Amino acid sequence: LGFIRTVYPGDSFWLTLVFTIRIYGDYLLSLLFPVQLSPYYIFAVKKKLLVWKSLVSYGVIPLLVFYGLKNWRARPLHAFAVGWFVVFLLPVSNIIPINTMRNDRFLYLPAVMFFPVFLVAVMNNPWIRSAGKKFMIYAGILLILFGGLTLRHISTYGDSRTYWGHVANLYPNWSDAQYEAGVQCWKSRDADCAIGYYQKAIRADGQNALAWNNLGAVLIDLGNYSEALPYVQKASEIDPGYADAYYNLAVLADKTGQDRDRVQGWLEKYEEITGAESKK
Repeated sequence: LGFIRTVYPGDSFWLTLVFTIRIYGDYLLSLLFPVQLSPYYIFAVKKKLLVWKSLVSYGVIPLLVFYGLKNWRARPLHAFAVGWFVVFLLPVSNIIPINTMRNDRFLYLPAVMFFPVFLVAVMNNPWIRSAGKKFMIYAGILLILFGGLTLRHISTYGDSRTYWGHVANLYPNWSDAQYEAGVQCWKSRDADCAIGYYQKAIRADGQNALAWNNLGAVLIDLGNYSEALPYVQKASEIDPGYADAYYNLAVLADKTGQDRDRVQGWLEKYEEITGAESKK
């Protein structure tokens, strides 16, 4: 995250700007009700422009900004909170395109002023003042409930394997997520887990050369050379510029004794590609 791209998520500055209002609405809803959170969000911008959540956000967010501007003298704390919320979201609002529309960590700073203002508004409410202990009991229950939901959500960021496993389960048809989950499994030397995710990545996208190659690489490490060969070959066919596939072909030839006359050529191809990449 933070990688600069040159194409707006909606393929248009104006479409992206409009949809960003929807994202602001999602952030505001997350502050009030931290449920249905995700470590990764995928938006089809053009398809989601006129769904009900977007339409509600197009009404609520401009009204919130208008409220802040109108009350900057009468209610300066409220106005400051609205301004704080908007200003700290601007750098991640795709004015300059970045590689994501929404990420929960972007809400850390904008949320700072929300809770003091909410607390002041609540404590100044006459009904709440008269409710006394009853209100405190209800507030405590809600605090425990939402605090538990938040802690549960935060736990998905505990380590990379948990994170990508959660993302892969949320988006079973996203090949890259399945691939990344497989990578994290193999870092833990969990072969069955890695193979399972790589197979899911291939089912989701048969042109995912990295998944084909890494599945072959796991099988090589397990000593299943004949089973690994078609996966590595497929990776080199899909992406002839993928260096690791040539390296693994050379390893397999050395291990099995087949095509040993081609090992030198594959290693030279590997060196050629990696050398060119290092010069970029």
